[in-house]
Amino acid sequence: MANIDIQALVNYHKSHGKLATVTAVRPPSRFGEMVIQDQLVGTFKEKPQTSDGWINGGYFVLHRQILDLIAGDETIFEAEPLHLLAEKKNWPFISITRVKRCFLNTISMKKLYD
Repeated sequence: MANIDIQALVNYHKSHGKLATVTAVRPPSRFGEMVIQDQLVGTFKEKPQTSDGWINGGYFVLHRQILDLIAGDETIFEAEPLHLLAEKKNWPFISITRVKRCFLNTISMKKLYD
């Protein structure tokens, strides 16, 4: 779940003239992080927000020409078409920083609703 202005996302997509736009978020760490110095724990942070890497934020805006990249019912959208867009540098992203909850798996989602 995220606080996303859908119209702003659509406007962003249109202003870039690409086939697809995706929202991107920084994944939360699943574990506590330690920095080891001289065989001692120098610092410890419990599940810090990562500063590198992005994951799919779950919202896409697509141009209808994206359908040309889908061969048929067997095409996995997240595989061939999106990989091709990335290779051709035809896929901008918009970073979403106000994420209420980032689900990494169904267990995380279940815990939220229990």
